[in-house]
Amino acid sequence: MLAERVVAIDGPSASGKGTLARRVAAEYGWRYFDSGLLYRALAWLCHENQIVPELNTKDDWRSLASQIDDIVMDNDSLRFESVGQLASQIASIPNVREALLQFQRNLYASLPAGQWLVMDGRDIGTVIFPKASIKLFLIASAEARTHRRLLEMQEKGVNTSYEQLLNDIYTRDMRDVSRTASPLHQAPDALVIDTSTLSADDVFKSAQEIIDNFGKKTLTS
Repeated sequence: MLAERVVAIDGPSASGKGTLARRVAAEYGWRYFDSGLLYRALAWLCHENQIVPELNTKDDWRSLASQIDDIVMDNDSLRFESVGQLASQIASIPNVREALLQFQRNLYASLPAGQWLVMDGRDIGTVIFPKASIKLFLIASAEARTHRRLLEMQEKGVNTSYEQLLNDIYTRDMRDVSRTASPLHQAPDALVIDTSTLSADDVFKSAQEIIDNFGKKTLTS
């Protein structure tokens, strides 16, 4: 299989994946897609339709996934912490990941010839696009990620505590790495960026160097 024109950015919650992915896409004029938002959309549909996730069959999830469109994806409610919590829970269900797998691959297949896709998530470089040309794996300490999440919540006017968010981070980490369906782990060919003490600008510069070096190698090969 030929290498895919994909920049796969994986990592745990609040490691800076989304911020980096959006900036990379903007800098190079590439298409960006937030896979986490896809799971949030499915979680929101579950909530709106009063669906008990554990009772859903494979066909139920496929049917629900077919309802995801631009209107659903643009829903501000998808950013609510409660939706994120539910999204994290259903993401561990094998039938959910299977239902959304083809959705994400179809997005790449629909791109104009020569266009690149930048996607962030937890299994982009390992499951969704194992042949991605560029794979980045972001890591950061739980404390650093909690601090970032706390600032985000405060900016949104959400009343929460550092302790509660730290507990949420630990819970999500455990769920991400221990699930049987597409657990979070670094792809063997992914390059690691530790964002614990880096600013968003510094993280981008690290990624930009990797991407530009890939371009130089491609042009001279």
